Amino acid sequence: GYKDCNAFMSCPIADLYVDKEGSVADAEIRLVRENGDEFWTLISLFPFVFGRQQATLVWLYDISDRLEQEKATQESHDASAEIEMLLRDTIESISEGFVIYDAGDKMVICNELYKGLFPTVANIMGPGATFENLIDVGLERDQ
Repeated sequence: GYKDCNAFMSCPIADLYVDKEGSVADAEIRLVRENGDEFWTLISLFPFVFGRQQATLVWLYDISDRLEQEKATQESHDASAEIEMLLRDTIESISEGFVIYDAGDKMVICNELYKGLFPTVANIMGPGATFENLIDVGLERDQ
């Protein structure tokens, strides 16, 4: 075992946010196992008196897996955003009007040149706009 808690914590307990009652609620900290492996925990500390002795109730939850999943999700989101931006730039570089509709006749994407072909409905063109609605609004606006 450890001689004191600071031997396995990445930061001293004093560096955690302690409220006016002396409690720490749901602080995320990195701990070190005896074998040197690091892991993340959610820690809560609640001081209380047991009999006539001051004591502290401590909860530790290993959140390493959750943090890894959050990191993977963020990396996936970042990669998706980068691919979407590349796709959008590629479509905008096409020298003609370009549009993609899905199987339900909803617009997925179009370039500005395509919007320029239909100026009276250009303001409603975008992801989710239905082909039928564009035709109807165009007729209403004398396109």
